[in-house]
Formats: sequence, structure tokens, C-alpha cells
Amino acid sequence: MKKKVSIALPTFNGSEFLRQQLDSIFRQTYQPMEVVAVDDCSTDRTVDILAEYSRNFPLRYRVNKSRLGFIKNFEHAISLCRGDYIALADQDDIWVPGKIETLISEIGDRTIVCSDFSLIDEDGVVIAGSFRKKLNVPVPYFNTQFHCEAFINFVQGCTCLFRNDFKDNILPIPLEAISHDWWFGIVATQKKGIAYVDQPLVMYRQHKTNTLGTKKLWSISGKLHYIFSRDRRAIMIKEQARIKYYIDHHVYSNNEQLMLLCDLSEHYNSIINTRIHIRAFAIALKHRYSLLPNISPLARWIYLFGRLR
Repeated sequence: MKKKVSIALPTFNGSEFLRQQLDSIFRQTYQPMEVVAVDDCSTDRTVDILAEYSRNFPLRYRVNKSRLGFIKNFEHAISLCRGDYIALADQDDIWVPGKIETLISEIGDRTIVCSDFSLIDEDGVVIAGSFRKKLNVPVPYFNTQFHCEAFINFVQGCTCLFRNDFKDNILPIPLEAISHDWWFGIVATQKKGIAYVDQPLVMYRQHKTNTLGTKKLWSISGKLHYIFSRDRRAIMIKEQARIKYYIDHHVYSNNEQLMLLCDLSEHYNSIINTRIHIRAFAIALKHRYSLLPNISPLARWIYLFGRLR
């Protein structure tokens, strides 16, 4: 029997691009059972668009009584999904027509499946055909997924699909998680793991209101700005809190994974509390192949030396 797919779609002031995203969802070769949209108190015409589409397509929507914020709004939308599988959608992207069909066919017995994605600008012009290739994103082998995901998130939420019962393992999303998809990825490594489709299935839109400023990350000036930014220490404090949460709440399966988490906690502590991060570099060097798999040696060494400062 054909599996039913729900789409969790949080919205907030997304009227500029929302129609394009909804059209791409309802033009899928594998049609979703429902789109579950939860609006986080928009002040533009977002809710009007949702109401319009709900009259003609299988879209249900709710409007929050007060602002929840991006992560908790995603959590709310996921909790309302009824399909056998749940896919996550951002309000301003565009899905390629075979996205759902491909993810359903590739998940197998894994807990979650995700894919590569391309990047487009505000006008829909492609600015990078592959996020993974452009930023040298590590995609690990199955037996090192925990190590890589504990360090760098390779699970992009807008590309994800997972079984409905995974909700019981990932909700509520802890504040220490930093991002919902990072939390889903690390929890999936403790279940049946992550399937990765090395194919761009989403066109991820870059514009001035993005929370992820991806375009800046691949420029030399952007990398230098990040390395020397005052904000970097604040980011590393959050990273260390994330690792501490994994340790305190036993988000690991064996002593090897626990020791890795302890090393990563020390890694972040070095960055937070020293000017030249010799210890942080040494730890990253020790685990370089499991933390940074499937990227070029040059990209790996650039990343490692970036940890010195």
C-alpha cells in the first residue's frame, strides 16, 4: 500500500515566496497526503495565502496565539502531522518535482533520509548547484555518522523525510540543540542511522532574511570574518552546551562515542578560553577522518588550521 506523506511547514511573514513553495509541493510526482502549516503570528498576507490554498489542496493550517519562534513552531507543525512519513519544508524554497518520490525510495530501513540541495537567489537564479560540493560538507560513512554529526551537521532540515513514529524520539526539541535538524540527525544516529541522497532535491533560497547565511561562508572574506569574529566565541559556547547536553542525556551508544563527546567538549573549551587554540587543533587533528570524512585533503586541512585561531 502506498505510504502517506505529511509535510510540516512552519510559516512567518513568508508571503513573498510562499506560493512558489506550495506550488512546487503540490506538483510533486509523489503527492503528499497533507501539508500541515503552522503560522507564527505573521503580519503580512501569509495566512491569507494558506487559507486560499486550503480551499483547493490538502492543506491544513493553524495560527499560533503568540510567537513560538522558528524551532518551536517547527515542533508544533511536526506534532500535528498524521502521515506514515513526515517531510520538512521551509516557506521560501522550491522543491524539485521528484523530491518526495526519491526520498521515499531511498530511506530503506534508515531512520531518516536527507539530500544535497542547490542554492538560489531572491529571483530564483541558481548560485550554487550543490551545497555539499560548494562548502565541502562532510557526508560520513554509516559507521562514523555519529562522530561527524556530533561535530558538523550534514542533515539539512528542508531535505529531510522520516517515519512518523520518530516524533516520539525527537519531540520536544531541547533548547541546547541549536537547530531542529541537527537534533534530528544526532538522534537518528542512535537509531537506524541516516540515508543520504547525493542529489540536490531542494532549491534553497538565499535572501536578506535567511537565518543561514550560506553564501557568505564560501568566500575567503566570509571565512576570515567568522574566524576572527567576536561572535565566534558565543557560537562555541553554544556548541559546548550542545555537547554537554548529549553527555548529560546519554545521547550516545557506547564508550567510544562518549569519549569522543568528552574530547569535543575539551575542544570547544580550548576555543572559548585560550587565544591560540593548540589543544582544540590537536583534538580535531586526532579525529580528523571521522569528524571530516569524504572531503578533499586540502579542505580538511583548511578547516583544521582554522581551529587554531
